[in-house]
Amino acid sequence: MFRLELEDGPSRRDEIKREIFALVQEKHPLAWQACMQRLSEVEFAFLPKGSLRKGRKLLRLVDERRSPPVQ
Repeated sequence: MFRLELEDGPSRRDEIKREIFALVQEKHPLAWQACMQRLSEVEFAFLPKGSLRKGRKLLRLVDERRSPPVQ
């Protein structure tokens, strides 16, 4: 699962997914092939800005107990 912070709100979600998939296809063709064959699954969680950091450091663990289901 990719956890990404958005500054611009939900309007760019599809564009960001396309950009990530294009980079995976270009840089990691075997991973892309596995994804297209549905051997691996890629999910995205878009979160508000600042929710994946404590100060300057990234959180290593993300507590999802109180999070709504991600689509």
